[in-house]
Amino acid sequence: MTERNTGAVISNIFLYYDASTGRNCASNVRTAVGGAGTAARISVSIWADGGSAVTDDGNYAQYAGPVSAYARGKCINVKGVTYASGGRYGSVQRSGHCG
Repeated sequence: MTERNTGAVISNIFLYYDASTGRNCASNVRTAVGGAGTAARISVSIWADGGSAVTDDGNYAQYAGPVSAYARGKCINVKGVTYASGGRYGSVQRSGHCG
């Protein structure tokens, strides 16, 4: 995830799919620029089209998640929010990962 003002990458959202279970899994992992090792608010959410979001949101030093959702044959959505030192903030939401 890129912080909007400086373009610095403050975290990365990782998304996985397990074909044997039909579940998608996501986590939001801080980078060094995003303050890895220092607790601050970070979250990750995942949901299938038409479903409810599963979210992990808290003050973590490294990452939020993993969170998972069943989505065989559906499109999924993922959202991450990261707060970092120096007032940096990033938010991203993506959809269209379909399986």
